[in-house]
Amino acid sequence: LPSTQHTQTQHTQLPRRQTPDPRPQTQTPDPVTATVQEGNHKLNAINGCFLPVIRNMRATSFVITMYCFFLGGLYVNFYCNIHSPAVAAVNRPVKPVGSGVPLFTTHPDCRLWKFSKQWQDLGYDTECMDNTKVQQMVASYCKHSPREMIQYADIARLLILYENGGWYVDSDVRPTPRCGILQSFPQTTFGLESDFETKTQADNEGMLQRSLSLWAIYGVKGDKRLLQNACILSSLAEQKKNPGESQHHYILRTTGPTSQTQLWNGTVLPISVFGCGQGHSGSPPCSALSCWGCHEFKGRWIRDKELARYSNLLASRDMNINFKFYSLCAMISSWSQMFSGDHKEIRLVTDVLDLPMDVDIVELPKSDDSTGIQLLFKKEIDVRSAYSAAYSGKDDKNNDGDKKKEMEETIKEGGIQVMINKTPNGDLEVIAKRCEVEEDTIIKEMSEQIIINSLGQAIVDWKKENGFVQ
Repeated sequence: LPSTQHTQTQHTQLPRRQTPDPRPQTQTPDPVTATVQEGNHKLNAINGCFLPVIRNMRATSFVITMYCFFLGGLYVNFYCNIHSPAVAAVNRPVKPVGSGVPLFTTHPDCRLWKFSKQWQDLGYDTECMDNTKVQQMVASYCKHSPREMIQYADIARLLILYENGGWYVDSDVRPTPRCGILQSFPQTTFGLESDFETKTQADNEGMLQRSLSLWAIYGVKGDKRLLQNACILSSLAEQKKNPGESQHHYILRTTGPTSQTQLWNGTVLPISVFGCGQGHSGSPPCSALSCWGCHEFKGRWIRDKELARYSNLLASRDMNINFKFYSLCAMISSWSQMFSGDHKEIRLVTDVLDLPMDVDIVELPKSDDSTGIQLLFKKEIDVRSAYSAAYSGKDDKNNDGDKKKEMEETIKEGGIQVMINKTPNGDLEVIAKRCEVEEDTIIKEMSEQIIINSLGQAIVDWKKENGFVQ
């Protein structure tokens, strides 16, 4: 630790430590230890609910000294009960590789779970549950029937852990080296998917300011909180979509991260453990040593995910909507050129090795009420190979030769579609969503975020030029 100086904190129930800490102070903690300690002391306010991650502090138990890193490099000494779950997770013996830690996933066709062997090689006992098993499990515990298969999957992961204990991971979560070292926790443990500095940033992403990741969860067998929350979610999943509500928002608020974040009251780790490889919230790349697993974001329900929506773009109904429509179209067309060509102004990168990305601009058919463009990521075999090499430690170019290269050349690279629409109420809106995404497309969240941030600023500037008073 960089400092051994103790900073006093106010705890009325726990005695002040009078003797110096006997533990060695020169050893540098590994990244997971540091992030677990940080997350264990962080209270995250979420939509009026809290994610308290200091748990079971009792004055009758002996105390230990630990350090927690806060903004500005401030180290604060806490006196915490040994039952605090993340602290115990660091100090308890880790099961050796090959001990058969249970690890589950769900997939419509379990034969397509391509990471099963990699998890087994790290010592996990893997099991995949198809749609039929997932529906049967939910029906066996909860009396309500969800409307969508993704809702069943969201609920079933909690019930799987309640019934069996161990890990749940999405089928598109790739194991990282940390998964072979840190294989269990003493308490049911979630991690953060988002951790935005401001609510405005979160609103722009359509997320909570601090939201749980659901693609990697550790559960303790028989934890009644898992069962209780699963059945609450099944009740929400019986609700119909609200008029005009997107499918994405409907899933988030019924069984997805929004609803599960509001329900969970237990251990939550920082974004640097389960939330790696994203383009927001200071999420580290998947190659970071702190990362437990890497989510490749290949779920079917997020393929056409809406990334941003900008509504009510007319300053006044008295304005000529046709004139403003064509003005907005011209602005979007001009804005898109910043990402393409030899003179592009904005550099796109991947979340692996900071490799550059480029896009092709495709103009969509125009009508009197709607038009748009697509920014399609160019096919870069070297980039795709770098993804595989970064996660597997091997150079894909030497693995499967020409056959693998030919397969990769047929995979769509994805992109962002930006539509400009006249709305039924006589206004204008701009919608940005993913496009050209299929099963093996690598979701390029960092590049997506750069594009969306730039689009938002361009629209703010256009509104100022077209009569909006800030």
